[in-house]
Amino acid sequence: MAAPHPQGSSITFGGYSLGRMTGFNFQKAAGSSLDVTPVGAALVGSGAGVRVKRQIVATMIEPAVVQISFFGMPSGLNDDSIGMIDTLVISSSVVNVNAYAYLADYSADNPVGDKVKGTATFQLTGA
Repeated sequence: MAAPHPQGSSITFGGYSLGRMTGFNFQKAAGSSLDVTPVGAALVGSGAGVRVKRQIVATMIEPAVVQISFFGMPSGLNDDSIGMIDTLVISSSVVNVNAYAYLADYSADNPVGDKVKGTATFQLTGA
């Protein structure tokens, strides 16, 4: 059995096809915290090795970021599309995404005698 890979998976954003996916980087959601350690917090250890037992609370969760590379020239996307919020759909044997996202970055490379290649970076909105 072959290992799962993104080659040939489909991607659409706002109903526009982004070509055939050749790779992706999925940075999962990350949390942020706030230090709420009181002045009289418990100490652990003694002498030069003393440490404070910190107390934290979760303050927010940053949405995930998806970076995609693909073959083909996306229809309907251009420089004016940066910042556009719409539905991102990725269907592959590795990952399936169907979420609102905004297009943070987009580029296409069309070298002479080679395939058109592109990259796009999306940040999921968390909605």
